Amino acid sequence: MCYYVDNNFTKTEIAKTFKVGLDPVLKFNKESQFSAFKHENTAIITDEDPTLVSLGKWGLMPSWAKEDFWKQTLNAKIETITELNSFKNAHQNRCVLLCKGFYEWKWLDGKGKNKEKFKIFTENSDVFSLGAIYEIYKNEITFSVVTTEANDLMKEI
Repeated sequence: MCYYVDNNFTKTEIAKTFKVGLDPVLKFNKESQFSAFKHENTAIITDEDPTLVSLGKWGLMPSWAKEDFWKQTLNAKIETITELNSFKNAHQNRCVLLCKGFYEWKWLDGKGKNKEKFKIFTENSDVFSLGAIYEIYKNEITFSVVTTEANDLMKEI
């Protein structure tokens, strides 16, 4: 599951990598370890306007949800995305979460008390993206990162 990203990039890096427009007043929280649990605005690009960077809050909020629903929808498993009520109306609304990397922890003991943090990033680009889905909730874009089963490389972590 993905709950932390490095989104400490510049607007110039985003514009260069994704060839998108940026509103000069666009402000998002830049942190080397940005937490999904804060539900703060971060940079995304939606399929509605792929030429423009938008702001989104991590944690998809279906129109019928109550405010405390955020923490249940930080990630959406691709295997069940069309079946779960939380995501089935939004699964066709695609976006990408912009980041420099994401973090995963490897459990070093059976009790889950000792763990090692890994930053996953690409060497080819300063900024890349994670696939996500979104929905508009009270005039704000909310999103969930789409995840799947770990491949052989990620299973260790």
